[in-house]
Amino acid sequence: MAEQYLLVCPACGRKTPVEAFQAGQRVACPCGATLDVPTLLELGRLDRAEPSEPLVLAGAWGLWQRLLIVGLLIVAAAALLALLTYAWRPTLVDMQKLPPRLAWRFWRELQQGLDSPPSPAEQAYVQKVRMYRLWWIVVAAIGAAGLVTVGIAIWVRAHQASAPHAAKSPLPEEGEEGLEA
Repeated sequence: MAEQYLLVCPACGRKTPVEAFQAGQRVACPCGATLDVPTLLELGRLDRAEPSEPLVLAGAWGLWQRLLIVGLLIVAAAALLALLTYAWRPTLVDMQKLPPRLAWRFWRELQQGLDSPPSPAEQAYVQKVRMYRLWWIVVAAIGAAGLVTVGIAIWVRAHQASAPHAAKSPLPEEGEEGLEA
């Protein structure tokens, strides 16, 4: 935090904190008067403001809230990936919609029997089914990771609520015996 100087208001006597970057500018006092901030050289002659503690926002998120959000985002990503995987699932060819030429070629392959090696189309379909199953395993793993993260967030919250707020210092207090060497 930058060093602050106290500028005295001639109207009310209140001391308004100003910073070096405001030198030569005008600031408003809470009473409504306009104050001229002196130059940098003159600013050094003013009283310095006491350094204040950094503000801690009351709405700042704790560990469990961050874990919960991350877990829910992972679960949502897994759900979206599941929808995409389902939408791109391999489908069999509808024989009624095949053009006559392809239907005849398919019929000739069927006449060769089940012992014949699979056609390139059949091999491609089997490969698509394998990839489809692999994607479902990936989706399940991502979803499980998200659920585990949500579970950890709930566990952290439960243990933070039950833990005392005043943590004991690891250093021995006066009169207590410390670790002996």
